[in-house]
Amino acid sequence: MHDRHGRKRCSLIETFVLNAFLEKLGFDAGEAFAHFTSGGSEANATAVVLALTRHFPNYATTGLAVSEKRPVLYASEQAHDSFVKIAHMTGIGRRAVRRVRTDSALRMDVDDLRQQYAQDKKNGASPFLVVGAAGTTAGGAFDPLPLLLDFTEGTGLWMHVDAAWGGLALLLDEFRPLLSGIDKADYEEGEVLCPKLDPAKLRRRVLLFGIAHAAGRP
Repeated sequence: MHDRHGRKRCSLIETFVLNAFLEKLGFDAGEAFAHFTSGGSEANATAVVLALTRHFPNYATTGLAVSEKRPVLYASEQAHDSFVKIAHMTGIGRRAVRRVRTDSALRMDVDDLRQQYAQDKKNGASPFLVVGAAGTTAGGAFDPLPLLLDFTEGTGLWMHVDAAWGGLALLLDEFRPLLSGIDKADYEEGEVLCPKLDPAKLRRRVLLFGIAHAAGRP
């Protein structure tokens, strides 16, 4: 049975919980906007679609069929594999994902990023997105976000921060410097803030809103 009142209650709960987190993370809950997704892959897909829409103004209506240049995005060797699947689903193709070398601490090598970007431009491609990781899935590495932001500001590329693993380090003063610059990542006015946080990465006993993720699990 359709329960519009139940749906409204769920929306109110979502708004209350997310506003509480926005305030704890240092955002103005009255101006910022957040929403739940089914998981990290959907959140990453949202960022890729926003970046494509900004860089290719006709993407939303005509797609990329009329684009003369091949879109490419950059993510480190340690970045989540969902970006490869997202490239497939959005029509830019899996080869559009450029894997950037990492350093000894498993962080994105910004020099390699610059070199790949320069080569892609020389070959006639159209770079549109850089993905910075705030806590990689395998190693927990934090990419050098300030350096990536400098790069994207200079090139005009969209900057997305995948903070599913380590984003909630913002709640602890001693770890906040690891995410320095995340507040400057790109977003679309009136749409969504691109930095991504995934509460399912925390243990269930410290979650207020991870019940849906934990349901049915031991």
